[in-house]
Amino acid sequence: MRLPADDSGGVGRLRRGFAWAADGLAWFGAALMAVVTLWISYGVVARYAFRAPDALVTEATALLLVPIAFLGLAHAFKSDALPRVTLLLDVLPGPVKRALDIFNLMLMAAIGVFFATVAVKAVSRTWRNGSVSNVIEWPEFWLWIPVALAFVVFIGLAMIRLAENFLGGER
Repeated sequence: MRLPADDSGGVGRLRRGFAWAADGLAWFGAALMAVVTLWISYGVVARYAFRAPDALVTEATALLLVPIAFLGLAHAFKSDALPRVTLLLDVLPGPVKRALDIFNLMLMAAIGVFFATVAVKAVSRTWRNGSVSNVIEWPEFWLWIPVALAFVVFIGLAMIRLAENFLGGER
């Protein structure tokens, strides 16, 4: 059984949905990065120009960097922009290369499942405990939700690509 070459079926809709989610998460990460950049710049100006340091900037930017670090993961995977070392793969015969590609995808999906589990548990734990950050008292579950979403979307894209590789309809 091969996957359809066009995107009109259920798999195509699923792939487009996950691609749309990956792009949305990447844009959200870019917006957060812009906020962090402006906030850090404000903190520097406030500290050195006005001698009035912002007490929130350090913790806020540190907390926001956690979700920012993962929000682009699914987009990078979708765009095939994750770093790869292909020196050995390029000289291997087709079936061996395909087997290693499938193994690589399975390994990435397994690692994604592990990190998604950790992130979802963190959302649940911080929600139940009512954990807040020390200085600015932001609810911590809000910081874990984008991380969990990023890994769920990453896993979805990895599973679709894995199915395509298994069924011979590689994209």
